[in-house]
Amino acid sequence: EMVKERELSQEDLTKIQKAMLSGKTIFQTASDFGIDFELALKIFNNLHKEKWKNIKDTENQETIEEFSLIR
Repeated sequence: EMVKERELSQEDLTKIQKAMLSGKTIFQTASDFGIDFELALKIFNNLHKEKWKNIKDTENQETIEEFSLIR
């Protein structure tokens, strides 16, 4: 039985994110925490959106615009 998103506590989410940031693969993280791969992927994508958002907040606007053009 896979864990559903709404069953994850904020603490679980933090642990999963830390595992991902430590260099574990998404598949390994999903397996370790008993969560669905799709959910692990979603958490991973959100984690990187947050990371990029934090970078955007601290860098100048030009760099951000260049990045969005590249993407």
